[in-house]
Amino acid sequence: MNKSYIRGQDLARVLPALELIEFSRDLVEETLSSLGRLTLETVLAMSAVDVAGEPHRGREKGPVRHYGSQRGRVMVGGKRLQVDRPCFRVW
Repeated sequence: MNKSYIRGQDLARVLPALELIEFSRDLVEETLSSLGRLTLETVLAMSAVDVAGEPHRGREKGPVRHYGSQRGRVMVGGKRLQVDRPCFRVW
């Protein structure tokens, strides 16, 4: 049988590369999570403008008005992401 084993010297050379791969994987997951959250918040904000118009201070006309935002959770890729979602008031 042909078995290959990693010697101590070889392991010392390979270990930094393995740590770099692990760090890169964590960084990619964090980046994708942030991009997913930002994408969802952007879509929610665009939908809010469609429903209630552009948010601004002062008395607005129309039956639906912006009423701040609230933290919410959504499932993306098997993970829960916290997003800011807009709130409305119907007058």
